[in-house]
Amino acid sequence: VWNSATELVIQRCHSPSETISVIKRQCIPLIVAPKLSTWVTELATRKVVILGPGPLRDRDGSLISILDAPSELDHWLHSTSNDPDRSRVRLASELFAEVAHSFSVSLTSPLDLLREMFTVRGSGTLIRRGISIKRFRSITDLDNHRLLTLLEHAFARSIDLDALVRPTELILIAGEYQGAAVVEPTELGPYLSKFAVGPTAQGAGVGRDLWRALSVDLPTLIWRSRHDNPIASWYATEASGLHRSCDWTVYWRNIPTRDISAAITMAISRPVDFN
Repeated sequence: VWNSATELVIQRCHSPSETISVIKRQCIPLIVAPKLSTWVTELATRKVVILGPGPLRDRDGSLISILDAPSELDHWLHSTSNDPDRSRVRLASELFAEVAHSFSVSLTSPLDLLREMFTVRGSGTLIRRGISIKRFRSITDLDNHRLLTLLEHAFARSIDLDALVRPTELILIAGEYQGAAVVEPTELGPYLSKFAVGPTAQGAGVGRDLWRALSVDLPTLIWRSRHDNPIASWYATEASGLHRSCDWTVYWRNIPTRDISAAITMAISRPVDFN
């Protein structure tokens, strides 16, 4: 940030209130914060960027785009010996333990700071508080109105109410109805009839969390989607196989080869739930 004389002004700050005052004067605050969590809380910070060598990477060098706190952070701390990475992850872990409001942490390098701050995709490893996943066996066990609202908003269509009275094998609800997965029983295996993420939660990793929980609970799965479904290509990466018909793409995971043809026929013949 530059002042009217086109000179860069940096001012040392010792309190959150002093920081706000400096920012309002269009200067850059240099924060002296022995306890970072206090500043994050008092400033109601939504995003903290921790600079270092860059984003986190797997042992094979692959970029880690998202980590959930606290479970994956704890696992990372116990699995890496890289000191710069450990110190940054430990700081992030402490923030999530001490700050109550919703926020995220990004780990990136100084060279990628502008991209991280001013682009949607960013350039670092995003660390966020993991969303809770609740499990139900019957639709009568949950809030039908909230589920109905979520499904209709996610698909931008009205739902046939008959779709909500069919037997279910498993229903997953993410957070406060930010996402849902509805699985129905069939003779050929569990059938995923609905997988939805609300518009306000899209891009926040809710779908990733839902799918991870679904994969753990049901290693075998059959599902279908329209050809123009925006996540069709992602479905393809998660499936053991797929089949394209005139109207649908049918996907399956861990289905015996002898049952694949019958699973495709079953999926294609199921009713359309949205008007």
